[in-house]
Amino acid sequence: QLRRWELFAVSAVRARMGKAFSKVGGGVVGGLAGGVAGATAGAKAGAAAGAKDTVGLVVSASKAMFGKTGEKDEKIDHIERLQILTDDKDTAISAALCRWSYGNEATLLQITKPCVGYDEFEDLVNEGKSPPLGEVAQLTPVKCGLKRFPVKGRGTIEDRMWVSIDVGGGLINYLWRGEHKFHSGKIDVKGNVKTLLSSEPLKLVNREDVLRGVYGSGGLLSPSFFCVIIRDEVTKETTLYTAWQGTMFKTRPMDVITDLAAAPVRAGLWDTVYPYLWVHSGFYAKVQHDFCSHKETILKLVIEFKVTKIIFTGHSLGGACAQVAHVAALAEFNKMSEEERKLLGEVNIQSITFAAPMAFFMPEMRVVERRQFGDSFVTFDTVLMEKKEDAEKAEQAWALLGHDEARHEKFEQLLDELAKQSVNYLFDKDIIPHLPGHSDYFGPALKVAARSAVMEFVPTWEGKLDELVNKFCKNALDMEAINMMLEELKNFKHLGKLHFCKAGSDGKSLVHDAALDDMPKWEEDETVTWQYLWTCHSVIPSNILYQCPQIATGS
Repeated sequence: QLRRWELFAVSAVRARMGKAFSKVGGGVVGGLAGGVAGATAGAKAGAAAGAKDTVGLVVSASKAMFGKTGEKDEKIDHIERLQILTDDKDTAISAALCRWSYGNEATLLQITKPCVGYDEFEDLVNEGKSPPLGEVAQLTPVKCGLKRFPVKGRGTIEDRMWVSIDVGGGLINYLWRGEHKFHSGKIDVKGNVKTLLSSEPLKLVNREDVLRGVYGSGGLLSPSFFCVIIRDEVTKETTLYTAWQGTMFKTRPMDVITDLAAAPVRAGLWDTVYPYLWVHSGFYAKVQHDFCSHKETILKLVIEFKVTKIIFTGHSLGGACAQVAHVAALAEFNKMSEEERKLLGEVNIQSITFAAPMAFFMPEMRVVERRQFGDSFVTFDTVLMEKKEDAEKAEQAWALLGHDEARHEKFEQLLDELAKQSVNYLFDKDIIPHLPGHSDYFGPALKVAARSAVMEFVPTWEGKLDELVNKFCKNALDMEAINMMLEELKNFKHLGKLHFCKAGSDGKSLVHDAALDDMPKWEEDETVTWQYLWTCHSVIPSNILYQCPQIATGS
C-alpha cells in the first residue's frame, strides 16, 4: 500500500498542482516532489522576472484553478523567518552564491539588431507612451555578435515574448525578444559577484578580494555553473568556488529528466582510481560535460591565481553535481604526475552543498570487485564464464587470484576524505536529500503531500483517495517491479558529512545536529502539509547568514 501511495503522489499531485503553478513560475526540484513545489518557487521566479506582486500572482493562479487561497500556515512563516547562523565564511559564501545562481536563467541573449531596453517592466508593456527620460536604453549588436547578456527572466504577453537581461552594473533592462537569439556560453560576472558579496547585508568580502567571476551558461537544456576566485587577505588563502544551479523547471524543463535519470553508472572520470564507486547517471553526465569543457581552463586558473582551496557547491541538483565534481577532482589530482602536482601546489578540495540528493551508488562488491589475472584484472562473472558456470570451480579459481589492494585502499581513502571535506546541509522534512535511495522516508512524505494537497485543492476526492490510488496502481503498474526497483535504489548513499537542522519545539529557535551519522527517519506530524515539505527545501541555503566568530563567542 505504501508503494502505491508513493507512485500516486508522483503522478497525481505533480500533474494536478504543477499545471497551476508552472504558469506562474518556479521549479520542480528533484522531479518526484513535482508540482507540490510550485507556490514558493513561483513567487521567487516571479520576483526575478520583475513581477511586482508575486504572492498575488500565486494566489490568483490558485484561486482561478481550484477556488482556494493558497495561504501559508503559521508553521511555514516561522521557518521562513529562521536565521541559520554560521561562523564559517566558506559556508556563507557558498550559500550566497547558490542563492544568486537562481537569479539567472540558464541562457544568454544575443542582440541581433538595434532595439529599445526599458528600466521598468511597466514601461515595456506601455511602450506606446514615451517613457520618462533616463528609463530607456538603446541596445545595439556588437561586432561579430559576441556580446551576450545574462537572461534574468522572461514571459509572454498576448503571444509576444519579453525578456529581462542584466546589462551590467546591477542594471536590468526589459525588451521584447523579437529576433534576438538565446545562446549558451561564458561571460564575465566579476562585477556582479563583487557587489553581491561586499554589499549589505552580506559584507562577506571586500570588493578587491574578488579576483575573478565567470558565468557559464548551460543553455536551454542544462544547468549553468560559475567559477569565482576570492583572495582572503586575513588567512592569505585563495579559494576557487565552483557552483551549479539547481533544478529550474519553468525555464529549463529538461532538469527534471536529469533529476530522474537515476540509473547508476560507472564513472569514466574516476573509474581507473575508484572503480568501486558508481554514480547517478543524470548528475554524472552534467559534470562530465563541464569537466571536458572547462578542466584545462580551471587548472590554468589554479596556477595563475595560486589557488590554495577549491570548493564545489550547489543547492539540490546543483549540490549533487558539486559532490560528483568533488570526487572527479580528487581522482584527477590522484592521476597527476609528481611534476604536475608540484606545479599546482598544495590545494585543499572540499564540497559544501545544500539539500543535495544522493549522488553515489554502492554496488554489490561481488559484482564489481576485480582481481588480478596475469597482466589484467577480471571480475567474478568472467571467472564463472570461463569455468562453464561451475560455481564451485569458479569460487576456487577466484580465491587464488590476487586482490586489487591498491584500488581498495584508494577507495577507503576516498571515503575518509569525503567524511572530512564534504558536507551537505539538510533542513527538517525536506524530501529531496532522501532521493532516490531512502524510500522509507520519501514514501510516507509523499503520502502526506498527496493527502494534504487533495484536501486543499480537490476536496471532492477526500475519502476516495485510497480507491483512486489502488485503481491507478492495479491498472497501470507492476507493483512487484516497482518494489524491486525501490529496493535496489537503496544502494544510493550520502558519503560526506550531514549537517541537519530544524526549528525547535517553539517553532522559532533552531536545533542543529552537525554530526548526523545517517539520514533522519520519517516522523509523523499531523501539522505537516505539502507546502511545508516544499518550504523545507528552500530554507537552506536561503536563510544561512554569516556571524563573525568573535560575535558568536561573545568576545
